[in-house]
Amino acid sequence: MTSLAETKEVVHVVKKGDTLWGISGTYLNTPLSWPLLWSRNKEITNPHLIYPGDKVIIRWIGNNVVVKVVPKEKARPVKTIKLSKSPEHMNSVIISPEYSGLIYTSKPITCQGSILKNEDGPGEFATLGDTVSIKIKPEIHPTGRLPIVSRESAIKAGGIIYGYVYRIAALARPVSRVDNMLHAKIMYSVKEVTKGDLLCKDLDIKPLTLAVSRPKLKAMGHIIGIYGETAEIGPLNVVFIDLGKKHGLKDGSLLGIYKAGSLSGPGSGGIQEGKLLVLKVLGESSMALVFESKVPLGRDVLVGDFKP
Repeated sequence: MTSLAETKEVVHVVKKGDTLWGISGTYLNTPLSWPLLWSRNKEITNPHLIYPGDKVIIRWIGNNVVVKVVPKEKARPVKTIKLSKSPEHMNSVIISPEYSGLIYTSKPITCQGSILKNEDGPGEFATLGDTVSIKIKPEIHPTGRLPIVSRESAIKAGGIIYGYVYRIAALARPVSRVDNMLHAKIMYSVKEVTKGDLLCKDLDIKPLTLAVSRPKLKAMGHIIGIYGETAEIGPLNVVFIDLGKKHGLKDGSLLGIYKAGSLSGPGSGGIQEGKLLVLKVLGESSMALVFESKVPLGRDVLVGDFKP
């Protein structure tokens, strides 16, 4: 790994699949890894908006790191982003809307309407450009962008339901209304809309900003669910753990992942195999993002204190 402090400047030519987050992990040695690197840089709302052939120039200037993205195409503007390396300033991180579109709640949510059918086709599914009929409450008068939400799953372990997972599936625009029946056209979608999906007009879709912290745990936790039900856990997987507010967690808590049997309790010196950032905390459970793992991990892992 190249140290920025040693080289003073690094020029990285972007190749297919690169992200700014990935590049920072290669070249910048920060005490708490990449989630803190982008702290207080609200101009970075999508770390994937770089293109093959672009040059990412990273310079060390005093206590700051300056990252400049030089486009391959001269018509595209040069973007300069100032990043602080001082730990006291590294207290927030911006999460892509891809993850802020996931909703984790302790109880099933109720919204202002429910999808009845696709008006533009015989099938039960609707997607971009389709018009859907929505049964809404009489007192509701929705306007503008309307988020449509689908229920994904209930998170269960040992016979206990810890929470419910929803996803913002699409955005729709009102077209017409007759009594309590609204017709709306889907303007943006990340998945198909189907009967029973919910119209939740008050949801705000934007990058999720988290204040990052490192709690000291009194007990180890477990992964009780994986979003998408993949067989293995790796970087950028969303998982659910049986630690929550009652265990001292907050949105933005950093945690470590350990193989079962590698340690006897928090702070016992086991090998940290991966790292988690808590996206949403409930009373007894949390939804978290895996942002680093040394090897693919199964469900038989423990969650404990974070090690830089």
